[in-house]
Amino acid sequence: MVVAQQGIAHVNASANANLWYELGMAHTAKRRDADAIAAFSSAIRGGNLQAKFQRGQIYFRKNEFANAKLDLEAFMTSAGPSLSFAKQIAGSLLAELARKLDGSNTYMRLPTHLDPNDEQRH
Repeated sequence: MVVAQQGIAHVNASANANLWYELGMAHTAKRRDADAIAAFSSAIRGGNLQAKFQRGQIYFRKNEFANAKLDLEAFMTSAGPSLSFAKQIAGSLLAELARKLDGSNTYMRLPTHLDPNDEQRH
């Protein structure tokens, strides 16, 4: 992480975004979410699309669903075919987000007032 932090000051903007991305990945591996989000945000400002996917996953894990949705949707819109696996994961996370944000329950609920004379109840 120290090398990445030092290198950021000495490279062009595109490489800078990639270094911020790598720094974000290092923070993510250590579960330092606030630092990872800050690094990914810098990478995003530098044009690194994958950082949106990574930051969206962190927001999802932190239950910051509105932020996760924004990042994952932006990633899905912009990602090309080389990121198809990440797009599949982002799509799954967005489906889970929709379920959580809508408050819908995907499980079948039994009626709360059952007829005691119903033969199928026993």
